[in-house]
Formats: sequence, C-alpha cells, structure tokens
Amino acid sequence: MHRLSSLSTLQRFRLAAFLFCLRQVLLIFSICLLVTAVYRGDYPLTTAALYLGVFVVCLNVIVRLLSQRTKCPLCMVPILGNPSCVKHRRARKLFGSYRFRVALSALFAGYVACPYCQEMTSMEVRASRHKRGR
Repeated sequence: MHRLSSLSTLQRFRLAAFLFCLRQVLLIFSICLLVTAVYRGDYPLTTAALYLGVFVVCLNVIVRLLSQRTKCPLCMVPILGNPSCVKHRRARKLFGSYRFRVALSALFAGYVACPYCQEMTSMEVRASRHKRGR
C-alpha cells in the first residue's frame, strides 16, 4: 500500500475530497430548494436557491483547481480530477461516480483505491529516509 509524500499533500487531498462531497450535497439541495420555491411561488426562497446555486458554481471552480493536485503516487493521474484516461476494469462506481467513491473513501475509510491503476493509497504520510535510519 502506498503512502502520500507530505503532510500538505494529505491535507490537500482531504480538503478536495470534503469540498467535492459538499458540492454534491449542496447541488442536490439547491435543486430541490429551487423546485420547491418555484412550486410554491415564494420569491425570497427562489432568490436564496439561486444564490446557493451560484455558490455551488464557485465551489465547483475551487474543487476543480484543488482536484488537479490530488495525484496517485504510483500512476500520477489526478484521482479526484476528471482526466480522460481509461478506468481499471475492477474500478467501481458509487452513485454513478468514480470520484464520489474515492472522495468518501478518503474521508471515512483512510485509504483510496485509484480508479485508473487500482493501487491502494493510505491516507497517511510516509516516513522520510532520515527518520527511518536507512
């Protein structure tokens, strides 16, 4: 099982995973809120739903920027990014998305299976050579 190279990489990975999950939840919530507001004819609720939608779009830009830096230590493909690479034959989806499975696994399981090379990466920092005593 591989480990991440630095603490900043680990923090960036967890932040990108958290923001990815938050974006998915807020997108569903904003759509439901907008449909409810239009159905009721409630103007302030419609305005709030549209502001939430704008926030989701801004969050999408941040997630895309952060996710390009979350790379698998073995194949160096951005795991949470959206490259046009071919997925491994054993890669599995969760709710129709490979990235959602990776994000939830990074947050709650403590490891990630790369959907491109299927190698496991532990969500911990590897020890440096100097500390190991060679």
